[in-house]
Amino acid sequence: QRASDLMEDVLAARETALIDRGHDLWELNCAPCHGLNGQGVDAPALNAKEFFEGTTDEQIHHLTAAGIPGTEMPTWWNEMGGPLTDEQIQALVAFIRSWEPSAPSRPDWRMPEGSTGAEDHAG
Repeated sequence: QRASDLMEDVLAARETALIDRGHDLWELNCAPCHGLNGQGVDAPALNAKEFFEGTTDEQIHHLTAAGIPGTEMPTWWNEMGGPLTDEQIQALVAFIRSWEPSAPSRPDWRMPEGSTGAEDHAG
């Protein structure tokens, strides 16, 4: 029992460190477009219940690593010419996922209100 409690503590500490590292990477690389809290500026709002419901960690990782052709979302993975390692992208995924428990409902997450282009969709 004692060993399993210790292992749980170690894993929790590792996850916290990963999230903290992801937070720093987010502020430097992602916040200008996605917002400091993932609310979306001129890119999708990732802090949205609807985003989390339809997206796996693997999908977030892939989209971050490879970018999204035809958009301003660049390739981030260093194996594809971007600046981040696979481990750094994993940290970003952990940070983004840490929003999920308190994520608001944002049906407009793909094109947040106030973001570039939203005016074209006003009813």
